[in-house]
Amino acid sequence: MQRPSRDPQHLRRLNALLEQALALPVAERGPWLAGRGDDDRDFVPELARMLERAAAETDQFMRRPVAAVMDALDTAESLDQAGDLIGPWRLLQPLGEGGMATVWLAEHADGALARAVALKLPHPGWSAGLVQRMARERDLLAALAHPHIARLYDAGVSSNGRPWLAMEHVTGEPIDRYCQRHQLPPAAVLHLALQVCDALAHAHARLIVHRDLKPANILITEGGEVRLLDFGVGKLLQGDGQHSPAPPTLTQAMGAAMTPDYASPEQVAGQPATVATDVYSLGVVLYELLSGQRPYRLQRRSAAALEEAILAADVPLASRRCSDRARSRALRGDLDAVLAKALARPVAQRYATISLLADDLRAWLGEQPVLAQAPTRRYRLGKFVRRNRWPVAMVVAVALSLLSGLGLALWQAQAARLEAQRAHQARQFITSLLREAQPRQGQAAGGALSTADLLARAGERIDSELADDPRLAAELGILIGEQLDLLGEPQRGENVLREAVRRAQAQLGPRHPLSVHGRALLAGSLSVQKPDEALALAEALVPDALAGLPQTAGDAVEALSLLSFQRAKLDQVAPSIALLQRAAAVAEQHLGREHEQTLSTLGLLSNTHGRFRQFERQLAVADEAMQRAQGALGSARPHNTLSAVERWYGEALRRNSRPGDAVPILRRVVADQQTMDGADTPRVRNALYQLGLALAEAGAVGEALPLMRQVVAMEARHNPLFNEDRINLRNALVVVLGFARRGAEVEAVLDELQSLHREAQPASPAHGASAANLAQLTPDSARAVLASARMARVMAYRGRFAAAEAELDGRLDALARAQPPEPALRSDLWQALALTARLRGQTTLALQRAERGWADPALREARPDSRAALAAELAAARLARGDAAGALAINQQALALFSQAQVAPSPPSATAWITQARLELGAGRPAQALALLAPLVAAWAEANPGSDWHAEARHWQAVALAALGRHDAARAERQAAQPLLQASAVPALRALAMR
Repeated sequence: MQRPSRDPQHLRRLNALLEQALALPVAERGPWLAGRGDDDRDFVPELARMLERAAAETDQFMRRPVAAVMDALDTAESLDQAGDLIGPWRLLQPLGEGGMATVWLAEHADGALARAVALKLPHPGWSAGLVQRMARERDLLAALAHPHIARLYDAGVSSNGRPWLAMEHVTGEPIDRYCQRHQLPPAAVLHLALQVCDALAHAHARLIVHRDLKPANILITEGGEVRLLDFGVGKLLQGDGQHSPAPPTLTQAMGAAMTPDYASPEQVAGQPATVATDVYSLGVVLYELLSGQRPYRLQRRSAAALEEAILAADVPLASRRCSDRARSRALRGDLDAVLAKALARPVAQRYATISLLADDLRAWLGEQPVLAQAPTRRYRLGKFVRRNRWPVAMVVAVALSLLSGLGLALWQAQAARLEAQRAHQARQFITSLLREAQPRQGQAAGGALSTADLLARAGERIDSELADDPRLAAELGILIGEQLDLLGEPQRGENVLREAVRRAQAQLGPRHPLSVHGRALLAGSLSVQKPDEALALAEALVPDALAGLPQTAGDAVEALSLLSFQRAKLDQVAPSIALLQRAAAVAEQHLGREHEQTLSTLGLLSNTHGRFRQFERQLAVADEAMQRAQGALGSARPHNTLSAVERWYGEALRRNSRPGDAVPILRRVVADQQTMDGADTPRVRNALYQLGLALAEAGAVGEALPLMRQVVAMEARHNPLFNEDRINLRNALVVVLGFARRGAEVEAVLDELQSLHREAQPASPAHGASAANLAQLTPDSARAVLASARMARVMAYRGRFAAAEAELDGRLDALARAQPPEPALRSDLWQALALTARLRGQTTLALQRAERGWADPALREARPDSRAALAAELAAARLARGDAAGALAINQQALALFSQAQVAPSPPSATAWITQARLELGAGRPAQALALLAPLVAAWAEANPGSDWHAEARHWQAVALAALGRHDAARAERQAAQPLLQASAVPALRALAMR
């Protein structure tokens, strides 16, 4: 008998059957309908109509469900209203509505958290069938902690049994509208696409595919950052069943939870989705963004017609679909090939991973060969020439300017006075250099390195070939020194500059613009390895450069900046900042607001604010520099000044507890700098250094470690003598190793640092590099206290508790005496004190220390990640003393602070995640505990595999698996963890092995 369409019981049964049908491949749904028994026979016609719409229409089926179902909801249960409470959240206003759920803007009802969230709430009447699906979505999102994926903040079940998810509320616009509104060129589009690739690679590494990539699910924030939405239709690359013994395999398709315009052929055919599915969908999105057209249009008359259209459609080259001629030329060739490979119908012909697609996008941006093209000699030669056009163009421009009698850049004002004999002599000199130039073989062929070699050889020949014309020799020598500086290798020009400056001053006087310029270049080339001499040169230069304004404005700015740098090394805060502020004012007045030197000076000023822990001011100045640089130089990317400013901006974001936002910017800086320099120059090293720190602070310690080791090795090659960089970079390596809890390696690097300090002891107190760093070791130095906190943690991780306590003894008093005062560092000390006691098994002392630290008024000035670490330690101490309720309250604050600081589940936040998982286990929620532990176990596997900390996470994972009845998996985890825990030097970890 036909039931009334408004009967709630009828609707719930209809929904349950629809859920079963959507879980089947398209080809199996017809037989499934035909096999319905008598009890379900009345539902078959309505189900058939729904399934036809699900297969043949776009995702609007999920957004506008069958009208009869939605109409009936009015009588089934009351609709949600603004002001209603769902768990701890108060509904504010609806943000959007789908077929099964509404997304609300919501706030925390008790005001404990200031953030607004997007609360996903199923429609009344659909709840029973959605509990498992939303629990699965929660588990997927909990495993994803990435700056370009909208975060999951909270989840639960309302008082009437409706599941809900509280997610990051992203303010932005879909990527297609953003690109159109800003008229982004292909390079800028690809930079956004690389952020999407990073997010997808993160998900794929955790065995999760998105399965519904489309512009509406890729939002761009006001800051130009990607946020990937709607992993709700995503799928684990392994069976859904918790008891499934099968290893991770391709996912089974889950109905038509997709958007056909962007769906892969295998999705439409009802075949399993893989990472190649996301590659295809992203290829469709990229095709549309770059060409302005979709690869094909679909006629949605039936499921069969839809499948046939996608499986048979020919995808024309994107360049042929683009109406803009300039854009079409940019797409022709490599980008056409990349898009064709991403959109290949056979899965085997596509990019095997999203990372390979990203590699080709980066290769195109860097004018490197792409994998999608056949590697012919002609193709590689063409890429080589285009990749090295800047140094080639520079040499050719110099030669042409000389051969045409116009003179070099520095002599243009004097070209009219050059005698014919001098012009002829200069032409001969440059022509002979060009005949000698031989491109290097291998990776650096024809790039910055070979150009630097050419210039260095030119410098060596000046004395022998131009000695009879000292003025010409001075001009050429200064030009060579300047070009070596532009190539990032200023030290190679030192000897040439010394002689050129001597000649210029003898011929023209110390205040002549050529002499001033040469002296500024020489001081800059000496600043790293001979800071005393550089400081003396800069002090003598400043009055001469200021006297020559406006002609010598650039050199005045350089001299003031160099003086500021040297003052900063001596911790002279006010003089250092004042000098840079004056340099910025001179640059802006005489060179212009958007001149490269003005932008660089603003970047240096932001960096100096950061050096003195003035982080908010650092970000404000860096943001100003970034806005100006992108406006003036964004179309010229890659560009050295733009890269430098972006690097400083990335550092400012990191220092302001936004490392996740910094990572994509710094990745772009590294790629651009490597493209421009073509070798491991100091500029490349500095970019890698900042990227490594940002990755580590965001929790990607496993990726950061090899970068920091590479940076330290590069510095040793660049600087044969002792210098401040050598100490700073090793200190940074200590921080990253400490995050990974690699205690033995930390102590080895610290021993090396002690040796470096001892070597520097005889140096003069005025010596910037040694004096500044030796000062860090004095008892009342704030940096020394911070180093002690780090060292104590490392010792505690290795079970050397007496040494850790000795390291911390009296440090709180020393910090109170520190000049300048550093109250914010007290949280690091309290955390180290509590950690040492807890790992030793002294839980009462650990709790006392953590409670005192949490009550310390200085905590208000600490960074969020520092406060989070102390809160996590307090929660762990409370849990160790049996206070689960107190532990939960403070651990929630720790997790919120880690989220605020953009720290993923990882070694730096491990204590909080372990504690939360234990609390979930204690509350009888092993599935939630397992979801929390999975990303942490993976992070330890990358950062410190086989360590007792990896074993600790695996131990609790085994407990969760056992509680879920997955005994084989639990046994395997326990067997891997137990020997490591038994051998641990830490009593708290050894105790786990006894459980």
